[in-house]
Amino acid sequence: MSDLRLDEINLKEGSCDTIPPTDITERFWCDFEEDLCGFTLEDKQGKWIWTYYNDPEANFTHPDQDHTYNSGYGKYLAVPLNSSKSGVVSRVQTHKFSLEEHQPQCFSFWYMHNGHSNKDSLSVYVKHGMDVFPSAVWKEKNEHHLSWLEANIPIPSGFMNFQVEWEAYQQSESQDGVIAIDDVKLSAQECPSIGSCTFETGTCGWQNLFENVNVTEDTNDWLQGSGEDHLNDAGPETDHYNDTSGKFLYVDGVEAGTAVLESQVLVPEQHNDFCFSFWFYIQGEADDKLAISVVADSGKEKEVWVASMTDSWAQGQVRVKATELIFIEVAYQLYIRGTRTSDKSVIALDDFSFKKKIECPKKPQNPVTEGPSSSSTPSPNVLWSCDFTKDKCGLTMSGEGDWFLTEYANTTQHNHDYMCLSFLSVEGEQGRAALPHLEVHEGPSCLSFWYMIGAVNRGNLSIMFTSEDAGASEVIWARSEASGNVWITADLLIPLDGSTLVST
Repeated sequence: MSDLRLDEINLKEGSCDTIPPTDITERFWCDFEEDLCGFTLEDKQGKWIWTYYNDPEANFTHPDQDHTYNSGYGKYLAVPLNSSKSGVVSRVQTHKFSLEEHQPQCFSFWYMHNGHSNKDSLSVYVKHGMDVFPSAVWKEKNEHHLSWLEANIPIPSGFMNFQVEWEAYQQSESQDGVIAIDDVKLSAQECPSIGSCTFETGTCGWQNLFENVNVTEDTNDWLQGSGEDHLNDAGPETDHYNDTSGKFLYVDGVEAGTAVLESQVLVPEQHNDFCFSFWFYIQGEADDKLAISVVADSGKEKEVWVASMTDSWAQGQVRVKATELIFIEVAYQLYIRGTRTSDKSVIALDDFSFKKKIECPKKPQNPVTEGPSSSSTPSPNVLWSCDFTKDKCGLTMSGEGDWFLTEYANTTQHNHDYMCLSFLSVEGEQGRAALPHLEVHEGPSCLSFWYMIGAVNRGNLSIMFTSEDAGASEVIWARSEASGNVWITADLLIPLDGSTLVST
């Protein structure tokens, strides 16, 4: 049974180059739901175990949810840590990748470290050619209490053949714990600048803080939304470009409270002394505030930036260093706290940028900063749009399988209105949903949409042009890689000459 989902289909005037393409073809993807994807598990003093939370044979501390599905039945790889072991516990290695020379590539995965900080570690090695004793290209020594975090590792373009290896290490007399990995991916793109994010297509590794013993005030969540989502006054009407369809993060919750957003782990060798720029919005009570802290694995933290009411979008900026907490450089994270003192308060964030800059003055200098001028980029004209909140918006369904409206759980990648269009079919069945005929439009048009492809018995999703004159269909975009429970966005240039029909 294949399950494909679509949401927020929009056709607008103009090109698609206002938002960088994020729907990059994946060269390799493994969510561990069906098998080990050809990975080799090496026994040392222990072994990486293919398991899931409700596995009756997993008699050790392990994640209660996988990352793919956020489910107790979703699978991942985990290695147990206990006080009887020391040294290298176990290794897991991918198969060999053969890639084209001089092509950018980014190796990413999600991991969990629930061991002993500065004693237990997870290291990653990239082996190529005759490199018998490679150095670690990435290392995590900090415990994050059952939180899934993302790691991105750039692969040098000259590596035509390589393997990736994870190594779990435990110092003697450490406490019991677990290290786990999930959702391994190799993409044909440069690794994103860690921390930078427009929030148009996801959260770029930023996530809500999950059960941290050092943080007790985390009662609300950060969610992704836009002014078009009608957020019941919980978020601003536009993003900081005055675009009602532009995405941002906002503090959700029916009551007052604090939401804590945490960054990925920032390693001093790669992420030290940079300028963090962003846009923020605070409307409500005088005691509402937004604060940024640098946090070490010990729980020690230092507040480096704070602001209160703005009543409009304002720019924030602060310099961040790995030596904020102590004199030596240590791995750290950023915590962003949004505190609403009233259920009517609105707090939002948008457009994070992390860059090396010589000058990085703190912004705003005063508690209240003017927002962007009215000359901000106007919203493009919408030619056709459907968010499936009420119906299928005139789409014409044909073929086999079932098209129907269904509810879904909001996620930080895609937070809208709980309704989407779903296609359910058995193996071999095909279905088509065609947009209504649209008027001729001069100039470029951009078709954007969100999609999800189930990981089990995955199907194929494609966008086609059908010429009314020739009757022939041309596939202009297609995907078959499973996305699990993760929404992904896509943007396509669409010519509207009056003789073609767009369908999926």
